[in-house]
Amino acid sequence: MICLSEAVDKVIKRLESLGFESYVVGGSIRDTLLNLNPVDWDIATNANPVQIIEAFKGERKNLSGIKFGTVSVAIDDISIDITTYRTEGEYEDFRHPREISFSSGLFEDMKRRDFTVNALAYNRKDGVIDYFGGLNDLSSGVIKCVGDPSEKFSEDALRIIRAFRFASELNFKIDKQTLNVAMKKMSLLNNISNERIQCETTRLILGKGAGKVLADYPEIIFSIIPELEPLKYISQYEGVPRFSVWDHVVKVIKSSPCEPHIRWAALLHDIGKQDIVPEVSNVRERYMEHAEKSEKMAETILSRLNFKKSLKKKILLIIRNHSRLKSMESKDIKKYLADYGKIDFFDLFSFAIADNEGQLEGMKYPKELYKKIKNTADEIIEDGRYYKIEDLSINGKELAEMGYVGKDIGGVLKKLHEAVLDDTVKNDKECLTDYLKQIKAGS
Repeated sequence: MICLSEAVDKVIKRLESLGFESYVVGGSIRDTLLNLNPVDWDIATNANPVQIIEAFKGERKNLSGIKFGTVSVAIDDISIDITTYRTEGEYEDFRHPREISFSSGLFEDMKRRDFTVNALAYNRKDGVIDYFGGLNDLSSGVIKCVGDPSEKFSEDALRIIRAFRFASELNFKIDKQTLNVAMKKMSLLNNISNERIQCETTRLILGKGAGKVLADYPEIIFSIIPELEPLKYISQYEGVPRFSVWDHVVKVIKSSPCEPHIRWAALLHDIGKQDIVPEVSNVRERYMEHAEKSEKMAETILSRLNFKKSLKKKILLIIRNHSRLKSMESKDIKKYLADYGKIDFFDLFSFAIADNEGQLEGMKYPKELYKKIKNTADEIIEDGRYYKIEDLSINGKELAEMGYVGKDIGGVLKKLHEAVLDDTVKNDKECLTDYLKQIKAGS
C-alpha cells in the first residue's frame, strides 16, 4: 500500500469527483516507492488548466507555469503542482520544446519524460502504471532513458548531467546504452546555462552515491570542470603511482559532511597541485603551498558557474586554509575564531577530518591530533577568549588621545590584538596601556 499525503489525496479525490483522471507522477511516486520523503508532489491529469483552476477556485494558486499546463495549488500549506497531460514538439537550444500540446492520454505524457524511474504514475484505483519498465529499473537500481537515449539527450542536454545526478542521489548505476550515449554527447552540456549546471552538479556531489559516481564516471565532472582532469594523472604521494590526487579528492568528498560549501571545497581543494612541482623528499606533504593556487583556480571556476558571493566566500575560505588546521596552536585557533567565527572554524575542522580520511592508511595524521585541536577550540569558546579587534578594551580614539596618528593607530591595534590572542597581555584597558608603555620603552 502506497502512502500519499492527505493533501495529495484531497487533490486526486477533487479531480476524480469532477470526472477527471488524476495520478501522482514523476519523482514524487519514485521517492514514495523508495520509502523516501518526496521533496515535491506532482499530479498529472486530463483536466485542462482552466478546468484545474475552476476545480480549485477556493484555494491559493500560483499560475507561473500555466503556459506549460501547470497550476500550483496550496492544500493544507503544501504546494502541489497539477499539470495537464501534454506532448512536446521539437526542441530548440538543446533545452526547451518549441511548443507543447495538451493531450488526453497518460501514455503520451509519460513517454515525454526523461528516465524510466521518473515515468511512473499512481492512484488508488489503478495502482502503479508503468509503461516503460520503471518498476524493474527501480528495484534493480538503474537509471535508464525512456525510449532512445540519443533522442532524449539531444532534446534536452541537461538530462545528461541529470542521469549522473540521479545515480548519485539514489545510489544507482546507469544503464549501459544510456551511459554510452551520455558519454558521446557530453559536449552538448556547453549549451546549458551555468546556473543550471551549477545546480545539478551541486546535487550530484551531495548525493549518497557521489563518491561512486565520481570514481566510476569522472568524465561527467571533467566535462563541466576540465581543470580537474589533470588530477587523475598526478600521484598523491611520492612512490605511490596508483593513488592519484583525483582518487584522494573522491575519498574526501565521500568522507565530508553533506553541505554544499564543504562538498564544493572538497571537489576543488587540491586543484592547484597540477601547477606545483612536488618535493621528492616529502612523501605526505609533497605539494607545498598548493592551497593558494587551488584557491585562485577555484575562484575562477566558481565565478564561471555563477555562484553567489556568499557561498563562494565560504568555499574559498576552506580551500585557502585547508592545510593549516593540523598545525594550529591556541593563538592560531583564537585568531581564526575571531576573524571568521565558530561556524566557519568548525566547517574547516570538519573538512580537515574528511581530508585526513581521504588519505591512504599509513599516510593519515593521528586522530589524537584533531581531538587536541577540538578540545583547545572548545575551551577557548567556553572561556570567550577569541576577541575580535573591535572587542579590544582600548580603541582608535583613545590611541589618538595618547598621541598616535594616522596609520600608526591601525598598526598599534593590530599589535595589541595579536598580544591578547597570544595571552601576552589581558584584554583590559589598564593592562593594554601598560603594555604600550613597555613597547615604547623598549623601542
